[in-house]
Amino acid sequence: INMKWKTFKKIVKKIEEETGIEINIFSNQKEAWKAMSKKEKVNVLNNLYFTAKLRARMNMPEDGEAEESTGKEEPNTASTIEDTLEQRGNNYGDFKDHTTLSQKLKILFDDHVMEHGNPELFHYIMNEAIEMIFHKIARIANGDPTYADSWHDIAGYATLVEKELTK
Repeated sequence: INMKWKTFKKIVKKIEEETGIEINIFSNQKEAWKAMSKKEKVNVLNNLYFTAKLRARMNMPEDGEAEESTGKEEPNTASTIEDTLEQRGNNYGDFKDHTTLSQKLKILFDDHVMEHGNPELFHYIMNEAIEMIFHKIARIANGDPTYADSWHDIAGYATLVEKELTK
């Protein structure tokens, strides 16, 4: 991608139109864009796109506005699913509270990196690991902080990124 700044801004506009999310591009980022490699530019565009999609997904209905269930559940799986949901709720707390915190952490992080960090250095593997770590942090904050598996998972995702970086 030997993309000019003007083309980059057009792509950002298309992302905004598709997702309905405003993306702030600052004039001081132009010089950084020019200095980026092809791979870095691809990563920046991917990050912008996925961040905008994530924000668009955050426009979820208020309480009571969700679609009504049709009531057509398969009887053999309903009790198993309910058992699983109850178990998860005991370990991780209320799902809605968990997802709210998890998504807020991701958005806050993405905003900070875009404004103050080096988004071009983030590889999709890092992004996925960070999202999963935020997911686990939200479970810890919302549910049982003594549930060791959540802490173990965080260490696992961090280790996967470290292994990728040291290849």
